[in-house]
Amino acid sequence: MVPLVGENRILAHFGLTGLKGSKLQGIQALIASAGLNGAKLDSVHVGFLLAPRLNACGRMGHARLAVEMLTNADTEKANEIATYLEQQNRQRQSIEAQDPRTGAGAGFKPANGTTTTNAPSSWATRAGTPV
Repeated sequence: MVPLVGENRILAHFGLTGLKGSKLQGIQALIASAGLNGAKLDSVHVGFLLAPRLNACGRMGHARLAVEMLTNADTEKANEIATYLEQQNRQRQSIEAQDPRTGAGAGFKPANGTTTTNAPSSWATRAGTPV
């Protein structure tokens, strides 16, 4: 994670705009699997709903399917893979919930060395408004 300030905020803004308007079947399937059809995508959606689905595939097995979904899958295959990624993400969450070293209570260490279970608000928002 990086703070969404300065040029990072600008890049995130344009990336989010492009994400929602993507014609790629894999992106649309991923958005639909997260229940975000019709939503105005923001950094919270990407960081906590979309990215974990892609990440889980690699952590639970192999990222090949995520790459296929994002690069050359037709609509049917993209939806099938997105459903599988959702299952993998739920399995990952279940495993992490059982392991206190990686579960929700484990938190993370930002650059300042403190441990927290929530990202600093400046990472996802600016003046209370998600990117």
